[in-house]
Amino acid sequence: MKRHTSTARAAVTRESVEAVKASAVSRKWKAILAIGGLLLLTLAVYYPLRRGVFLWDDAAWLTNNPLIHHWRGFEIFWFSIKSMGETQYYPMTLSVLSIEYHLWGLQTLPYHLVNVLFQAGNAILLWLILRRLELRSAWLVAALFAIHPVQVETVAWVAEIKNLLSGFFYFLALLCFLKFIGIGPTGDATGKTGSAAKPCSNHQLYVVSTLLFLFGLLSKTAVCTLPVAILVILWWKDRWREREIILRLIPWFVIAFIIGMVTIHVEHTSVGTHGAAWRFSIGQRLLIAGHAFWFYLIKLLWPHPLLMIYPRWHLGHSLGYLWAIAAAVLMVFLWLMKNRIGRGPLAAMLFYLITIGPVLGFITFYTQIYSFVADHYQYLACIGPLVLAGELIYRAADRLGQWKHLLALSVAAALLVVLGWVSFNQSRLYDWDYTLWHYVYRHNRNSFIVKALYGATLLERQQYGPAMKQLVEANAMHRHCLPVVFNLAAGYMVTGHFHRALHYYGWYLLHDPGSVDAWTNSANCLVALRAYAPAARDLAMALKFKPDFATGWMELAHVSYLAGHRKYAEKFYRHAIRLDPSMARVKLAVSAKMLPQIAPVNAMKPPVRHPATSR
Repeated sequence: MKRHTSTARAAVTRESVEAVKASAVSRKWKAILAIGGLLLLTLAVYYPLRRGVFLWDDAAWLTNNPLIHHWRGFEIFWFSIKSMGETQYYPMTLSVLSIEYHLWGLQTLPYHLVNVLFQAGNAILLWLILRRLELRSAWLVAALFAIHPVQVETVAWVAEIKNLLSGFFYFLALLCFLKFIGIGPTGDATGKTGSAAKPCSNHQLYVVSTLLFLFGLLSKTAVCTLPVAILVILWWKDRWREREIILRLIPWFVIAFIIGMVTIHVEHTSVGTHGAAWRFSIGQRLLIAGHAFWFYLIKLLWPHPLLMIYPRWHLGHSLGYLWAIAAAVLMVFLWLMKNRIGRGPLAAMLFYLITIGPVLGFITFYTQIYSFVADHYQYLACIGPLVLAGELIYRAADRLGQWKHLLALSVAAALLVVLGWVSFNQSRLYDWDYTLWHYVYRHNRNSFIVKALYGATLLERQQYGPAMKQLVEANAMHRHCLPVVFNLAAGYMVTGHFHRALHYYGWYLLHDPGSVDAWTNSANCLVALRAYAPAARDLAMALKFKPDFATGWMELAHVSYLAGHRKYAEKFYRHAIRLDPSMARVKLAVSAKMLPQIAPVNAMKPPVRHPATSR
């Protein structure tokens, strides 16, 4: 009898082990399919970005940033906050951009591919986090996060790798911390779920998660809200009373505060966020915050039109306070209903509010000079509303009994198809900067910076009349904005109005005396006016700031010859050849044909150096 019992038990044990193994294999394949699906979906939606170009402040962050182009820049990235120019103190982001530059130069395709892969990786990490939090809509939410149209700006804009990189470390830090405190099921050998080790016992995991959080802050300080977001998760999971976990978050708050203060300092000094344009009263900031709170939610529900620069709101109307009142009413309602509908909806909206908080307007940042909102500001914050929407879909499907799985699958598929198609078409706008800025201009005609950027693209297309119209209007709307003045001077230059061009270049150089482009173009204007000696002085100033500028030395040789200084011309000519031996093919002419061509490359493709880089 004992033998039969033992044999039966052994059979049951073997069957159980086999069932556990089969279940493990099934889970493994499901995970592979989930990850593969997110990767393929992201690659398909952002496929048009293979033809994407560099945009806007990509010049400040990459193409015209000498620190990126030299390995010694790493020392400045990490150990100096006074020499960053128009960029923020984001050493991790700048280091990644520098590595990319040294790998493939200024070819656009690899940069866009890296951004797309980061977006896919972030979606996969988000899926792992939501699965650990035991949300049924984990994959759907991750897919929506990956391809929602509001994310196109972040993925398509090379400089916004700071968003993607900081998000990557944000998700990794959160995933490690959740595992550290024992949130989420972990399978054991018997297939049971539970925590494999005592929570908060793996100190190495805590150190790793802290380092990942630090790396995220050094990529972009917008992730400083992570410890508060963790507190929301703990409250939702009813673990916020655990003193040991709360104590572990204190170093995170300290690190976030210190690096946040550094960012604010750089914002007000190097970036230049100071003056009357950024002085808002408490009431005005409340108006901005209330409107922005709903603006981002509306864009998630109805993502059209999506603009690189949105119109700046007027702050004088008292009805604007209704936005803030409505936001407060929503949060109070969810709090009062938490015992009836659960803590989940309130937790999702708290996550959204906390994560979007730094860019709601209470903290001053540079872009407020022309807009209070931007799509890339809600890169992480949109997760809260997306989670709420995903769980509502599954909740609604549960009421249909046996048809629930089919309904949930149908709604999810429809959402992904529609949003994916919108994102695919939105990505196509980034093929060419003219296409993008023409689209933005159609929807936002009264912004000085939009007019300036659109005017610059028209200059590149040699549509001088429309370009000058936009640039003149931009300068009239916002007097003495440096990028606008630079582009306006370039426009006058290429249209032959050299005296006007010199006026604006002179004003520009008073405020940015280290601009090689401005000194060179000013010299070209003077040559066109046959003022050779002043032109030589301007070129000498340009070479003072960029002594290895071989073309500049060649132009100085030409101008020196035209000014009658043959000996100096020969000297400068030989120096140019030493810097660039390919110039040996150029013969030193002795006629007026040696006048430099008035084809200002730097003016025709002006780097729009508007430091919109604070967030």
